[in-house]
Amino acid sequence: MAKRPRRSKSQLPRVALLIETTRSYGREVLRGIGDYSRVYGPWLFHIPVEMPVVSVPPLDEWDGEGIIAQPRQNETFLKQLAERGVPVVNLSGPPGIGGLPAVRANQEAVADLAMAHFRDRGFVRFCYCAGPGVGDWPPTGDIFKALAETQGFSCEIYKPPFDPGAHTLRLAHLADWLKQQTKPVACLAANDLRAREVLDACRVAGMHVPEEIAVLGVNDDELICEMANPPLSSVVHNARRVGYDNRASLTKAFTRVYATTPAGYRRSSTQQPLITNASPELH
Repeated sequence: MAKRPRRSKSQLPRVALLIETTRSYGREVLRGIGDYSRVYGPWLFHIPVEMPVVSVPPLDEWDGEGIIAQPRQNETFLKQLAERGVPVVNLSGPPGIGGLPAVRANQEAVADLAMAHFRDRGFVRFCYCAGPGVGDWPPTGDIFKALAETQGFSCEIYKPPFDPGAHTLRLAHLADWLKQQTKPVACLAANDLRAREVLDACRVAGMHVPEEIAVLGVNDDELICEMANPPLSSVVHNARRVGYDNRASLTKAFTRVYATTPAGYRRSSTQQPLITNASPELH
């Protein structure tokens, strides 16, 4: 790739925020980036209009100095990021994916908090519902299972067959799996959308919530949780801090911290996640 012209000192840094904004996690990340910018900026941000974000914008649309992106495991998107020739910080995917520096949520803290939430309510049997098309990432389910077994409990994991094009779970299949779990059981879902699908599958299976199964989501997407029946409790990622740390990492990249060191993997762990409680029967 041809050498990029250097930005003059009088120009504001231009940063592309290639982040999903239709969910609360992405919006909170953006707020965190904004927090950092107000203290250490200013910067000019490019935010795509169309969702989902699946590619780097063409040069005639955006030609800036840095990117914060949420490529998930989209190989084409990752390749574009790696080849763009500007510093990039990755929000998603397994450590080291695409060879990009990253700041991500602390999945161990999510599992710890969920386990404490369920144990405080007397549960001794656990299960985890993964999302479709995600493979082995994030590893929250495996961490949650290991945590349960370390404490002498059992934990089953529902993992749909890997399908990159799938966006929903097969409720009948999930309902059959839930029926096989010894009751009462506590279920941690990969995110709030998956938790809603667990609730739907419970209705298909004729299971009572929360008497037979307690369901906990992740990400605290308020609208999704409030519109569930019964309303969902959820683990709140400290996404705003993730956004703040992403912007700090990109600033380091601007000053060539990453020019002489391998791509790093960092998690936001300066503040722990929280749980919002929506089900009065579980208090």
